[in-house]
Amino acid sequence: MYTLTPAEEIHARIAKLQAGLRAAQLDAAFLVQNADLFYFTGSIQQGILVVPSEGEPVYFVRRVFERAVEESPLSNVRRIAGPKEVTAYFAGMNVTFAAIGFELDVLPVGTFLRFQQVFPGAKPEDVSPIVREIRAAKSAHEAATLRKNGKKLAALLSGARKKIRPGVTEMALQGMLQGEAIGGGPSIAGSNGPLPWESGFKDTVIAYPGEVTRLKASFDLPGFFAWHCHILEHEDNEMMRPYHVGPIPPDAPV
Repeated sequence: MYTLTPAEEIHARIAKLQAGLRAAQLDAAFLVQNADLFYFTGSIQQGILVVPSEGEPVYFVRRVFERAVEESPLSNVRRIAGPKEVTAYFAGMNVTFAAIGFELDVLPVGTFLRFQQVFPGAKPEDVSPIVREIRAAKSAHEAATLRKNGKKLAALLSGARKKIRPGVTEMALQGMLQGEAIGGGPSIAGSNGPLPWESGFKDTVIAYPGEVTRLKASFDLPGFFAWHCHILEHEDNEMMRPYHVGPIPPDAPV
């Protein structure tokens, strides 16, 4: 299990966000991007974080709920099947929001329009500047983590140039460096087997920040395949790699 973000760190971040919402005259923030979810909840499970300008934040989780409860220090973590349950929750609490901040700097238009219907009567605003300002100022905990991971990365890369020589492919170099990184210990990861909901046959797996995710696969046909990240901006920036099962034909593309 990777090291969890301390509860006091998460609560301090939420308090700063709520202060920013009040200053901007926003009633709540509606956060769905992985980086923001991890920063403000301590978990990267798929879901929606609603942070009101006053009161308790609510982390609505589609999957994996059990791990979100285990990872996040927030007291109100709720399981949902879809965004409509978020609407129903606040309707049942008789809570309305006149103005809601969305992550408009990174949220695709289609996603924004879909999530806007959760609170159809609310005025949408951009909460991104508030979030960026909070995340830009590092706490003592964040600074210490960055220094620790920076030392590990520097040690890894210090010998990388010696491995670059004619005939060594990018993928081979990546494999060598990754092997050394695993051997030296991942930046924030420990060693744990699959949790109950992670076992069995899958076509997708969750890879957490700082963790090394290992999986077993079987193939009934040889040839080229590809793995890729389901976060679109990651996939578009090199997180899609081919691999080959079986002997590589001599006429295969390089």
